[in-house]
Amino acid sequence: MTRPIIVRVAVEAAAPAVYSYAAPPSLAAFIAVGQAVLVPLGKQETAGYVLELAETADIDVTRLRPISSILVSEPLFGPSLSRLISFISTYYLYPPGLCAKEILPGGLAPKMEKTVSLTPAGLGGGPEELIGDTAELAIRLREAHPAAVPLKELEKEGFGAALKKMTASDRIAYSRRPALGGPKAAHEWWLGEASEPPASPRRLGRKEQALWELVRGGPAKPMSYYASYLKNPLPQAHSLTAKGLTSLAQREVFRDDPSRAIFNETRPAPPPTREQAAALAQIEAALEGRRHHGFLLFGITGSGKTEVYLRAAEKTLAQGREVLWLTPEIALTLGLEGLLKHRLGSEKLAILHSALTPGQRHDQWLRIRRGLAPVTLGARSAVFAPLENLGLVVVD
Repeated sequence: MTRPIIVRVAVEAAAPAVYSYAAPPSLAAFIAVGQAVLVPLGKQETAGYVLELAETADIDVTRLRPISSILVSEPLFGPSLSRLISFISTYYLYPPGLCAKEILPGGLAPKMEKTVSLTPAGLGGGPEELIGDTAELAIRLREAHPAAVPLKELEKEGFGAALKKMTASDRIAYSRRPALGGPKAAHEWWLGEASEPPASPRRLGRKEQALWELVRGGPAKPMSYYASYLKNPLPQAHSLTAKGLTSLAQREVFRDDPSRAIFNETRPAPPPTREQAAALAQIEAALEGRRHHGFLLFGITGSGKTEVYLRAAEKTLAQGREVLWLTPEIALTLGLEGLLKHRLGSEKLAILHSALTPGQRHDQWLRIRRGLAPVTLGARSAVFAPLENLGLVVVD
């Protein structure tokens, strides 16, 4: 099958439809659903999200405008969330591109900024033809030429009135471009023993020797681990690496959720009661048949519903599928976090709700998107988690 060349994009604008664009040959092999892209819209360019790839369009393919560039190479979501975005847009009559923007954590959604540059008329005339703040603005823009200057930056510098004057005289033009901002991936130095350390290393200093004793024979660890034993060990880590004893590299790390679990369960799972076993039999039959089915568990607080949810989640994970666990309030995730980490695995759990800091929500989203956390716990907004192999939804 040939590579799809029609890219359906939800633009970040009050546009009610998804627009079709052509994938230019230089980008066709790299385009994927969920990527943020830059596309022409009218006389300007704007950000958008790839919702679908196709081989045919409802108009002549030669009339399609090409995508300008890929803003974010790693897909921010997959086909499942793409379909959900389309459904929300149709059901609530809301622009699909703005739906996608609202769903994504801050820092993942690309931002567009308005910029200012000199027109040919502005470049042709010298600043001496202007006076006061308009002359200063012309000099400021001429120094930056051919690059454009962010409008917000000029307004902060007090050029508001000068911008109006030069706009009226057609000396400046406005455009939009992608802006970098928001939280970025966090990285930390990791230090481990070199794959082939020298048999006779050079003489080590006192702090180098102390650090080498911590490193030797063990797996690589983050520098924060070594810092708990030695004060500021990074210079010694660089020195040991230069001598061929260790390997020092930066790795991406994920920021934890700001809250800590208030219920740290360590007891083994209790055997199910007769009623729990009867409920589980029906739920597990639906999981085995991989068919959609809704179940309502009736029981007062403390009657054992959570144990049924946990065993159903364990069954789902054993099938290689994902679990979404929803609570009505953010506060209720605190009591469940420790329990889920104990029963399902701490490395498998991601927390997603609006009380997370932007950086933490950014990292939790990426853990889910990359398949590193097959269990998502959160309040209502967690329904938008980028899960692609969902097997169980618990509405607790």
